[in-house]
Amino acid sequence: MLVYDKYKYFWQLGKVTVITVIVRFSKKRIIKNLIINKINV
Repeated sequence: MLVYDKYKYFWQLGKVTVITVIVRFSKKRIIKNLIINKINV
C-alpha cells in the first residue's frame, strides 16, 4: 500500500509539472503571436 501511495503521489506531481510546462509554453506562444499580430497590423 505504501508503494502505491508513493506512486500515486509522484503521478500527481508529474501531472502538475506537465500542466505547468504546457501552460507556460502556451502563454509564451500566445504572447509571441500577439506581438507578431501587432507588428503586422
